[in-house]
Amino acid sequence: MEKLTQTLKKKYSLTRIYKDDLEEINEILLEHSTDITYTTSKFKYESLDEFLKHEENKKLYKLNIQSNPLSFYIDLSPQESEIRSYKNDTIHQGIFSRINDILKSKQPKLSFLSSYALMMIFTCVYLILTWGFKVHFPIYISAVIICFYIILLIGFWLNIKRHSIIKVFNKENEKNFWNRNWEQIVVQTIMLILGGIIGYTIAIMTK
Repeated sequence: MEKLTQTLKKKYSLTRIYKDDLEEINEILLEHSTDITYTTSKFKYESLDEFLKHEENKKLYKLNIQSNPLSFYIDLSPQESEIRSYKNDTIHQGIFSRINDILKSKQPKLSFLSSYALMMIFTCVYLILTWGFKVHFPIYISAVIICFYIILLIGFWLNIKRHSIIKVFNKENEKNFWNRNWEQIVVQTIMLILGGIIGYTIAIMTK
């Protein structure tokens, strides 16, 4: 009898990876491997130093990181990113967990708004209530629903427009103010709008 090895795997819808993230991932992999390759859509590099020598200060949309003999793979592509390992021992679980923490923290704050499922569920529920059950919402409730839907569409558009990308420079060196802070600006704007709508709705309901 032989126990089958379960693959460690995790996917991410969107990620923003910078040079310092690549350096941190590389350090983790180097703890147990010296053979780490970096493959773009055009070239394969035998080390991070070689990769940075040719690709630094560029923006990439596809990067594969492979570590041997760890059999550990990281795929970064426009629509989704993935980490996977074909070994499931203590060492690989530890590496997987640490790299997962890095990639998870690099997902945009509005990434949940890019979910097709969330938009479809919201649309279906609204249509079922209004058309199927003939529910007539008060105007202020309708305003809240419409604003929420607009926010979903804006978040969806922002995330798809700014799909997964590898920026081969440190985040603090990014020149454009909007690129550095757009997520915080959008989140604060959404919170301000929702706060105003909720406050107005409460005021109307308590009259």
